[in-house]
Amino acid sequence: RYHAIRVPLEEFADALAHLTNIGYRGLNVTVPLKEAAFEWCQSFEAESEQFHSINTLRLADRRRLNTDAPAFISTLKSVGSDPPARLLILGAGGTARALLKACDRAGYELCGWNRTKGRLVALADQLSVSMEIRDDVDPSGCRAMINLTSASLHGEPLPVHWDWADSDLLAYDVAYGAELSPFLLPAKRHGL
Repeated sequence: RYHAIRVPLEEFADALAHLTNIGYRGLNVTVPLKEAAFEWCQSFEAESEQFHSINTLRLADRRRLNTDAPAFISTLKSVGSDPPARLLILGAGGTARALLKACDRAGYELCGWNRTKGRLVALADQLSVSMEIRDDVDPSGCRAMINLTSASLHGEPLPVHWDWADSDLLAYDVAYGAELSPFLLPAKRHGL
């Protein structure tokens, strides 16, 4: 069975102990808990070590792994966005940490935007990723624009210049839900 359980960051370790005690074997973690999950774990697969952000935990041995990156690259390629396509990455959190490195390694050209520009600059430096940092959410010249921020989870729009987008731009939101997110709704209205 798969259950959604909301856990405040300050209760994360207690929640994992409780879930282990009642028989959970593993779980997936999403924002804003990915970096805390990384710190909680004691064993890992090599790929997750470089990201300092994980999305899957095996509770019995406190093992971590990150499936975000390989799944994301596979999805991009399945919709015709092969390297060296230019990607506009929005955000600088745990998911961005994993996906920036994976996209760089796969050969994509990267540009990015974050509400706090300095945080994205620092992340790119930490990961040794070459990317153009944009002052505006300007999708011009990009094959795909990927929302890795938490804005969609909070129902918040992003200041995207949709009119500047190329007609074949792929708008991709990693936040999932039954309804189109505040990021994807305007993308759809612009025919993307």
